[in-house]
Amino acid sequence: MCVQFKYVITVFRKQFLTLFFLVMGLGVFSGYSQSCNVELSVEKNRNTKSADESGAEFWMVLKNTSSSSASYDLSALSLEESCATKNKMTSAANVKLDVNILSQESNSLAGKGISLKAGQTYKFKVFVTVPKGTKYGTWSCIEVKAKSSACKQDINGTMLRVFVPDPSEG
Repeated sequence: MCVQFKYVITVFRKQFLTLFFLVMGLGVFSGYSQSCNVELSVEKNRNTKSADESGAEFWMVLKNTSSSSASYDLSALSLEESCATKNKMTSAANVKLDVNILSQESNSLAGKGISLKAGQTYKFKVFVTVPKGTKYGTWSCIEVKAKSSACKQDINGTMLRVFVPDPSEG
């Protein structure tokens, strides 16, 4: 009977250790995925605008939907894929516009992380200007991204579409 009891204890220890490491591993992965929960949106869903001489301004909202605090880096990337609309088609390639990510007070956020508590939101703006010599009647697609330092993957990109009108067409 003593041999059987030792066998039961040995099996119990192995099962317990396996279960313990499994539960700990799930906790780590759960925490990892929680840090990637963020929403990035354009205020009032107005992601398409025209940029005249004074530029175009997009108000954006970043929301930490995770259960813990997180820091985010914001970036903007000009895309090559066409973003012309059905009613304003063009065969011209996308143009590269000047893009600045700014705080509500119009301070540059370049290279600055945004720290948000769980459930907290942050409002900022993306200001797009047209460089001199840019062809009129063209489009620019700009992807704005928020990346958490705790999340390895890019998360939640939002596309902004900017049309460069001909100012003589009023």
